[in-house]
Formats: sequence, C-alpha cells, structure tokens
Amino acid sequence: MHDVNFSGSLLLNYNNMDSSIPTEIGSLSSLEELGLKGNYFNRTIPSEIGRLQQLRVLHIGFNKLEGSLPLYLTNLSSLISLSAGTNKLTGSVLSELAFLTDMEYLDLSWNPLSGTIPAEWMQLTALESLNLRGLGLVGTIPWDSLAKLTNLKSLVLSANFFSGMLPSTLASITSMTLLDLVDNKLTGIIFSEIGFLTNLKSKIALLK
Repeated sequence: MHDVNFSGSLLLNYNNMDSSIPTEIGSLSSLEELGLKGNYFNRTIPSEIGRLQQLRVLHIGFNKLEGSLPLYLTNLSSLISLSAGTNKLTGSVLSELAFLTDMEYLDLSWNPLSGTIPAEWMQLTALESLNLRGLGLVGTIPWDSLAKLTNLKSLVLSANFFSGMLPSTLASITSMTLLDLVDNKLTGIIFSEIGFLTNLKSKIALLK
C-alpha cells in the first residue's frame, strides 16, 4: 500500500483497551483511517462501522474479536486496506469482499475461518498484498483467478490445507515479490516457468 496522508484518522493501536468496539464509532462519518490494532477488543465487529463511507484504512488485527466477517464491510467502498488478522473470527471467507475493488492490502491471517479462496476475488485487481496464513482453508488454490491480480506483489497462503499442483499460469503474476506456500498439502513439481517471476526478492517458499 502506498504512503497516504489521511485527513481524518483515529489511531489507538497497541494499547491495553478492552471490551467491545463502541457502536458510537459509526458517527465519525468523516473518518478515513481507523486503527485499533493490538488491543484486547472482543465480541463482534459492530455493524455501525459499515456507516463509515469515507473509510480507507481499517486495522483491527491482534485483538480478540469474534463472530463472522460481517457483510456490512462491503459498504466501505473506499477501503484500500483491511487488516483483521490474529483474532477469533469464524465462518467462511467472505466472497463479497470482491466488491471492494479499490482494495490494495488484505490481511485475514490467523483466524479460524473455513472454506476456500473465493473465485470472485479476481475482481480485486488493485490488490497488492494478500495474507491468508493460518486460516485452515482447504481445496485447491484458484490460480486462474489469482493470475488476474496483475498488481499482486505479496501472496501468503501458508499454514492451510491447500492441495493440488502449482500451475504454470502462476508465472503470469510477474509483479510478485513474495510467494509463501509453506505448510500445505501441495504436490507435483515446481514448473520451469517459475523463472519468469524475476521480481521475487527471496526464494519461493514452498517447504519449510
């Protein structure tokens, strides 16, 4: 994500705040950046956050938030960065996040979510970083869909239960600088076209 200065920001990251995120936060209609990362917030993500139509950055990771990923997050049409990793979020990965077409950074890592990577996410063409580490996702990775994310630089899918082989179509994401597939159930060979990923800054992470 590019460095951006936001006109309306509320940053309370890395404190010792607990209880639930107050519903009154939905009254901050001019808010563009909300940082609550690294606290002890629990319960569910309040629906009132869906009212923040100007919000571009929502960082709520490293808390104890529960419940499923709420559908009202898709109301945040200006969102470019969503970080909700390391919580207790459950349910399936939300395919409707595909509506957030300005999204550049998406981190849902280390939550007990289930299911597969939604093929609908091919619509997230602005996406530069996707982190789904440690979710317990299953099935095959939708490489044909991911190959359409031509701005993708970082793809972290480690510590899941993905199966299948690596296809040569992956080599079309030439912008990739990090590919982490450690600790899955992948099989087959490393395709020769891997040589086209010349922007990888370190060796491809397949095994650990």
